[in-house]
Amino acid sequence: MSGIDKIIDDNFFLIDSNNLTSVKEKLYGYAIGENGIIQDENIGDNILGKCGAYVHVKVTDNYININQDFIGSYGLYLYKYGDFFAISNSFLKLVEYLKYNYPISFNKDFADAFLFSPLSSFVLNETLINEIEMLPDNYDIIIDKKNKFITYNKIDYQEYTLYLDSKEGMDVLDKWYDKWINILRFIRSKTNDIVFELSGGLDTRIIAALWLSANINLDKIEIRSYLRSPEDLRIASLIANDFNFNLNNQFPIYKKYLYDTKDTLDISFYPKLGFNKEMYYQGNIFLNPLYVFTGMGDLRRYPNQNIKEYIEGIVSPLRKYGDILLKPSIDLLNKGLDALSDEPYIQNEYDLTAAMYKKARYRHHFGKASVENYLINRISLSPIIDPELNKLNVITNECDDELLLMIMILVRFCPSLLNYEIEGNRNFNQETVEYAKKINNKFPLAKKDYAFVEGPDVEERNNVTGPKSQFINPDEYMKKIFSLDSFEKEFEKYYPKEIYEDIKRSVKNKTKFPVSNIHSAITIIKYMNDVKFSEYTHYRSYFDWLKSYDINYYEDYGMEMDLNSINSLYKYITARIDIKNYGTDKNKINIIKNSDSSSEVQTPIWFNDESGQGTVILSKKGNLNITIECINQGKLTVYLRGIDFRSDNERIPIYVKYLDLTINNEKIIDKPIIAWHDEPFVYEMSVGDLKKVDISIIWETL
Repeated sequence: MSGIDKIIDDNFFLIDSNNLTSVKEKLYGYAIGENGIIQDENIGDNILGKCGAYVHVKVTDNYININQDFIGSYGLYLYKYGDFFAISNSFLKLVEYLKYNYPISFNKDFADAFLFSPLSSFVLNETLINEIEMLPDNYDIIIDKKNKFITYNKIDYQEYTLYLDSKEGMDVLDKWYDKWINILRFIRSKTNDIVFELSGGLDTRIIAALWLSANINLDKIEIRSYLRSPEDLRIASLIANDFNFNLNNQFPIYKKYLYDTKDTLDISFYPKLGFNKEMYYQGNIFLNPLYVFTGMGDLRRYPNQNIKEYIEGIVSPLRKYGDILLKPSIDLLNKGLDALSDEPYIQNEYDLTAAMYKKARYRHHFGKASVENYLINRISLSPIIDPELNKLNVITNECDDELLLMIMILVRFCPSLLNYEIEGNRNFNQETVEYAKKINNKFPLAKKDYAFVEGPDVEERNNVTGPKSQFINPDEYMKKIFSLDSFEKEFEKYYPKEIYEDIKRSVKNKTKFPVSNIHSAITIIKYMNDVKFSEYTHYRSYFDWLKSYDINYYEDYGMEMDLNSINSLYKYITARIDIKNYGTDKNKINIIKNSDSSSEVQTPIWFNDESGQGTVILSKKGNLNITIECINQGKLTVYLRGIDFRSDNERIPIYVKYLDLTINNEKIIDKPIIAWHDEPFVYEMSVGDLKKVDISIIWETL
């Protein structure tokens, strides 16, 4: 198992109703405790709370309890088929498992809505597979192991139940402040591997109110201002100058580069694929945890629109395509709004649209980004996304300024930060500032004197280890797949050419994450082909690029190749297995299990006649274990050969050395057999009552 495979295996689980007794207790991800970060290795008796990015699988003699963080950062994905169920914290991992074993069908409405969605999916609990539900973020799972029965515990986070002009509300605010000050000070005492983000906006300024108040050494860590605009940097620079800290100072961070593009893709896709379109594509892993305090979240009643305005804001760019994309998007938005309308904190349309926006954006955008970062040992810490803080209503009966909570935090904990303008040529409403001061005076803060935290000495160390050997940029790889004629033809089976061309143009026109719409297009085709595989119809494995050898096989040898060059070499590493159940009663086979997720499975027309339907499997893996189901009595025939390669219409031999063929535990080949397309090794057996057949094959290329 490679290093990245182990990271994926360690962070994503798959539990089904047939393996409940073998499930082990584990904390996936990280919880944020009162004094630092809780992970599986130090969970002990810690009470996790709901802050962080995690799924906790807890096992007792009779039950399995699966709990998730406040926003459901990983997601809990549930599949049911009769009495069978399967659960994972990775949608991709679950689909990869189901497509070989259980029926799944494609959710075209979700795909249509996802195609041009901003940033990430705006849908609540549906997925690209009809039979897979993403459980709500406030659901925990209880599994009765003996009876194989699932129930849910819906958590009431008491969101927006407390007003700031009450003692209870201010007590919650102070508790939040104390908690995060302690976390900041604890982490700072242990490491210099910390990043604070600061822009000209409000979200990072709220976080700055914490670290500027924590009495910690700011000289040895990075305070980063992203240059989204000159105005952002200008405002951040003013704050840095007045508070006497350096901006954008970079310090040595101990990290190692990833070795191939597939590793980078897997880190982004296992948490995100099918929900988030903006991949961060990290090319390295931090050897020590890097703690990044960010302004992820929103303390406003955003987007502050009624239902009609909210829906129109999302779907207006889709109107040019008519009902093709428009109707499913509107239907899914209305379905999500209906699902939230009974929540106790929903008082009006504006509350409802804000909740809909927040529920989708928090988990699909912020949550999955936090998981993606965690896989490379980058721990995202956002005090704004804290269930305690989200108990507070952002307005009161006397003040309907949606910035009230933000202003209250600054007034109470770091009032000097009110002196700076907000990017976008905005300023704080002085009436709201005075109202916040009035509340602050009514419930004064009990000031605490914190001893100065110096932090450890800066280590002498190299910035990176290992060669930087990615041979193709992931975004360029996505663009290459999208531009293939075969991909365009596949895509245009489901969408008009106009949509394909618009996606192609968006790459040139978008300045931020320009390939995001390409990501959604490739994601849709990938999962469509997974569904085709589960139905035992023609499957084009090229689009299953997550498992494809076209990245990691050649990179092992340091070869820099474009995709066409790589494809031209497929013939030398590919084995071909033809299987047919010859008979007279519409005979065929179904593949029930397949150990090679990259294999290409076809049912070509030339192999389909009155004697039955045949199946062709192309694999580059070197070994293959399959279980097939034989439909009707007949003669099962297995052909081991090389691929059909021709030059000037003349077939050229591509030899494959078959080392083993075992069928139902009976060894068929006892010495190596060399075969090519026109000279295959052939094995026949009768199938009557024998419905399922296990086939194991091992080969090497010459």
